[in-house]
Amino acid sequence: MNDFICLFTPGRSGTAWITQVFGKCNWEKRKLYVNDNNIVTHESWETHKIPIPEIKQYGLNDNRSIKLQLECIEFYINKAINENSNLNNYFVTAHKIGRFFGYCLPYFKNYKIIYVDRSKDNVISSFVKRFNNREIKQTPKRYQEFIDSVWKKVFYHPSDKSTIIHVSENKWKKYNDIQKLNWYCDETKEQ
Repeated sequence: MNDFICLFTPGRSGTAWITQVFGKCNWEKRKLYVNDNNIVTHESWETHKIPIPEIKQYGLNDNRSIKLQLECIEFYINKAINENSNLNNYFVTAHKIGRFFGYCLPYFKNYKIIYVDRSKDNVISSFVKRFNNREIKQTPKRYQEFIDSVWKKVFYHPSDKSTIIHVSENKWKKYNDIQKLNWYCDETKEQ
C-alpha cells in the first residue's frame, strides 16, 4: 500500500461528499469504493467496534492508545487488502479516524492527514439541525443516550486526557448545547 489518507475535521464538513468525489460514486455507509486500486470509504468502519473511549481514556499519544490505534487501522487495511490485493491507497473520510487515530500514523510508511475547515457557525448549525431532527424522532431517554454516546465516542470532551482547552466539570454542566458545540469546534481546531 502506498498511502493511508484520512480527514481531520469536526464533522458536518462535507466528508460524505468528499467520498463521492474521490470514490466516483453515490455515497453509501458501510461500503468500500474501489477506484483504480484506490479504496475510498466514509463510514465502513464498524463504529461500535472502534475503541475511541479507550483511546480517549489513555490520551491520544499514550503508548497504549497508539497500540489500539495501530491495531484498529491495520485490521481495516488488512481486511481491504484481502478483498483487493493490489491496493494503492486507502482513503477514509470519516472524521473520527483522522482525529482519534492520527498519533499512530507515523508508524506507517506513507500517510496524509487532510484538514477540512468549515465555518464554525455552519458546523454548529448543521449539528443542531441534525440533533433536533433526531430528538423529534426519539423518546427523551433514547435521545439523551444518543447525546451521551456522541460525546463519548465521536466528539472531544473536556474530560479527555488529551484535551487542550480545559473546562471544569462544573462549568461544562452549565453549558448549553451551543456552548458545548462551540467548545468542541475550538478544541478540534486546537488539536
